[in-house]
This record gives sequence, structure tokens and C-alpha cells, in this order.
Amino acid sequence: MPVDRDGSTWRGGEINAEGQKVVKSIEESEYEHASNLGQAWMWCSAPATFAAADTVLAVRNDSKTLPLHITAIKIHNGDTASRFDVHIITSDYTSAGTTVTPTNPNTDSNASATADATSHADETGNTQGSVIEYPYLAVDSEEIIDARGVDLAQNSAIAVDMVAGGTEVSVTIYGHYGLVD
Repeated sequence: MPVDRDGSTWRGGEINAEGQKVVKSIEESEYEHASNLGQAWMWCSAPATFAAADTVLAVRNDSKTLPLHITAIKIHNGDTASRFDVHIITSDYTSAGTTVTPTNPNTDSNASATADATSHADETGNTQGSVIEYPYLAVDSEEIIDARGVDLAQNSAIAVDMVAGGTEVSVTIYGHYGLVD
């Protein structure tokens, strides 16, 4: 195949039989892009037993300058079919419960070392905010909720409450900071 090259950089591309330049592209999600930049995070509650109306996991954005973009929420349900309430908390509260340490999926040494957020499993300090999703999960099932578009300003949080109690329940919240180019 012929090659079309820029005379000054020698960069170019192949030309196919129809005279069209052959190009390649890579598509990645906003979360993948943020991960490549070291700005993505995941918060995961360990599988545990929860009582009715417990907040399984809450993540609050503590950044004074950057929004926290939530991209997905994964809920794993254990031994009891239940509805879950995914809600946004905008009122101030003192977060309490079992501290959840966030994980940066980019293991590069240049990735952010800490997330500017407060997160707790079995969170007891909040009052339920505006519900944005009511997923119902059968026994031993899992659902991934597309949460793209949920942008948390400073002191706002996202949380997942379990309506009926159950065992072996866990929630993972995926998000990233800043504006992605």
C-alpha cells in the first residue's frame, strides 16, 4: 500500500486501494481516561450484613476545587432480595461507620496518592437525600448502574441504602476528579 507522509515530520498513514487514508483510533471511556491521568478512584465496601435502611456505602467529595464525577455504581446483593436506594446527599453531615480506603486503579507512581473524599461503609451519619435510582436485586445478584452525569460538588455525597436487611452485600462506587480534556 502507498504511504502518505508529511514531508517535515515523516509521519503518515497508509492509502488503501480506493485512495482513502487508513486511520486507527482508540476509544476509551471518561473513567479510563481519568485513570490514565491518575485521577480515577473506586470505593468498595467489604461484603457484610446490613439491617433494613442501612447505608451500605457513602462517598462525599471533600475537594474545595474539583467536582467528583461518579461514573458507575456496582451493587452485589447477598441472601435476601431487596430494593436499594441510590441517593445524593447535599446537606452537611458527620460521616461515621467503617472507613473505606479508596483505590486508585492506576498503579503508576505518578498517580494521585489520595482521594479528597470521605467514605464509610455502614454509614450512619447521613439523612437520605434525593433518590436517583431504585434498583431491585434478586438473591445473589449484581447490578451495575450507569451514573455518568452525577457530579458531586464540595461536601455533596452519593450513597446506597439497602431497604431490606441481608448478608454478603457490597457496593463499589467508581468516580474521578476534575475536568477531562
